[in-house]
Amino acid sequence: MGKRVLSAMIKHETNTFSKVATGLDEYRSRALRSGNAIEPIYAGTKSEVAAHFDAARENDWALTCAIAANATSSGKVTEEAWEYLSSAVLTTLDRDGPFDGILLALHGAMVTESTDDGEGTLLAAVRRHVGPDIPICVSLDLHANVTDRMVDNANGLFSFRTYPHVDIYETALRAALVLRDAMDGKNPASMPCPPGAP
Repeated sequence: MGKRVLSAMIKHETNTFSKVATGLDEYRSRALRSGNAIEPIYAGTKSEVAAHFDAARENDWALTCAIAANATSSGKVTEEAWEYLSSAVLTTLDRDGPFDGILLALHGAMVTESTDDGEGTLLAAVRRHVGPDIPICVSLDLHANVTDRMVDNANGLFSFRTYPHVDIYETALRAALVLRDAMDGKNPASMPCPPGAP
């Protein structure tokens, strides 16, 4: 039986100078999907989530997509929105786990009304849920603010290398391939970059 992998996308590039709060309506106006509504939107695109689906098919993973959410850059993410987004991941871990690996598409610059490090806070919560041995790999925007908390709670962080971001799919695929190797017990740090990876 294939590995069981949790996938999720939660993105926001927060501008802390903006007074326009980022709530669920702001996510709904750009991207807010969950469960079975995710694949029809993203499959076959050049998105990070599409790379998750493609990697799952290629490696015979049972992929569970918790949420795909993205909002236009604006002010801090509201507590209501943050609770909704993070709970989607944590609830899926509790309801559908255990998982062999976690594959996340994050931005790396999310600030909420309660934390200056949205991604680090999310990764720490996921790590508490899955324990120290389940690999977590994350794709990030080129403009990510990588924190110690993010590094401490992820096995791999992979950022876009281009602006405009034309390597989104490839970056997420790179994260997925390293996740595959980690789940197979290989040491990704000792392996060459996979063919075709940027």
